Amino acid sequence: IDAMGKKHKNNGSRQQPQSSLKVVNAAIEKSKAGAKGKQNASGQGLISQVEVAFKDNRFDDALALIEAVRRSGEVPKLGAVQRWVRLADLVGEEKQVAKLLAAIMRCVPGSNGPMGAPPGGKNKKDKHAIRRYPDFVPPLTPSQRAWLAAAAPAGGLAQGGAGPVHQGEGQEGAHAPDAGGASTSASAGAAARYEGAFTLVPQDGATQPVKRPPNWQELKIWRSQPGVIRFGVDPRVQRVDVPFVGGAFVLCGVLSPDECAQLVAATEWLGYAWDVDYNFNPSNPASAAASAPAAPTAAPTPAPKAGDPGKDGGKQQHPLLSAARAIAGGDRAAGCVWLADDSLMGPIYRRVQALLPQKLCGGSLGGVNVRWRFYRYDKGNVYRPHVDGAWPGSGLSPDGRLVHDAYGDRWSRLTFLVYLNDDFEGGATTFFTPAPDDPSALDARGVRPCAGNILCFPHGDTTGSLVHEGSAVTRGAKYVIRTEVLYTNAGPPNRQPAAPIAQPQAPLGAGGAVGGGEGGG
Repeated sequence: IDAMGKKHKNNGSRQQPQSSLKVVNAAIEKSKAGAKGKQNASGQGLISQVEVAFKDNRFDDALALIEAVRRSGEVPKLGAVQRWVRLADLVGEEKQVAKLLAAIMRCVPGSNGPMGAPPGGKNKKDKHAIRRYPDFVPPLTPSQRAWLAAAAPAGGLAQGGAGPVHQGEGQEGAHAPDAGGASTSASAGAAARYEGAFTLVPQDGATQPVKRPPNWQELKIWRSQPGVIRFGVDPRVQRVDVPFVGGAFVLCGVLSPDECAQLVAATEWLGYAWDVDYNFNPSNPASAAASAPAAPTAAPTPAPKAGDPGKDGGKQQHPLLSAARAIAGGDRAAGCVWLADDSLMGPIYRRVQALLPQKLCGGSLGGVNVRWRFYRYDKGNVYRPHVDGAWPGSGLSPDGRLVHDAYGDRWSRLTFLVYLNDDFEGGATTFFTPAPDDPSALDARGVRPCAGNILCFPHGDTTGSLVHEGSAVTRGAKYVIRTEVLYTNAGPPNRQPAAPIAQPQAPLGAGGAVGGGEGGG
């Protein structure tokens, strides 16, 4: 198992030595004959040739072609970058993966500063292809200190490293429940509390994007009755910038331990599904071509997941699992989807609204997407290196059906990652950047999860493509919510709602309770 947590096999399909320089020079010469110098005589541009090289296992050629794309000044689209990252991660050998990912990131403005040639120098002291640094630990807020003191008054409190701190609105330190018993009490009364509080959201195929390939089974999406989660008094949230990721920041102390425990208990009552296909990127449907459909196994706790030993001692892996799931040192997280109503999203948005960028890429803040995707990472689970795509603001039609693009005028620009617990080991959100002193190495720096914190960082084509992973959990289980911060006029132009919907009076701080107040897609 290498530094990226990947298990390797002796792969007989490794490429044979080839003259990559000759291949690239020939590709460039052919491209000059095409339109705008970007296509060869057969209609293949340099970007398309990169994917062909990957699929033919000509990884040195792929590396050289990526460098040729950078030198040509052509900026690959988000979908191409997502596919390249996915294909590079499947190569297997850590050194080769590091070279490919570093080259990909240097092709994209903003992912590692301005476009530029790779450095020529080598770091003689550190020969690791993936150079891992200690995780960044945001400082504790006064509210978090009060919550921890109430849970363990005799214990010490760790102080994390701090970046620039921004104070939010709110009443400081007023809500300090006994965090130690919160999870137990919430779980014990789950059956009585949540029975009848949740309903499935009907999905109208006419308003949903086509998934390629289609899911193996219908994805369950839940909505809840108002008030299913009980929020305390608003804490004063702090914003701390992540020093090694441009545009990234942590909103500290947004949720109390009790609020986090309620969300975990509710989703465990609903049940998590293994290998739910969350990889579809609506901003570029073709990018899902390399994704696998969901495995049909549901995973209420505890339950064996696909890949556990069967009666015959062999693996019960679903035949359509992708290569990534087959070789990546750990299975994917289990998931649960919950459409947040205003009683859920409203309190959270109220606590963070003033600390979010009010304008981004020419668009104005339009709320947070109410389509909450919960993930549970058990021991060994990892979300391999990837690039997040952009999503529209979802909602409900007047008859309560999911509308994928409920507004037509807003798309996401920031990932909104809510950490619901921290009683586990591993599981950092790790960002990869090209090493400044070695063209064949990557620097890996993580943000340590802390219950109640929210990590925000640019995604899609906002400021480049941030390659990151949900690193492997080594003990316990990690719970997170992934959704997005929306900005008006920030997505594809001239988009219209997929179906007639009742528009909200104003952008719900949550990005869209539509038609009756309970929404999100």
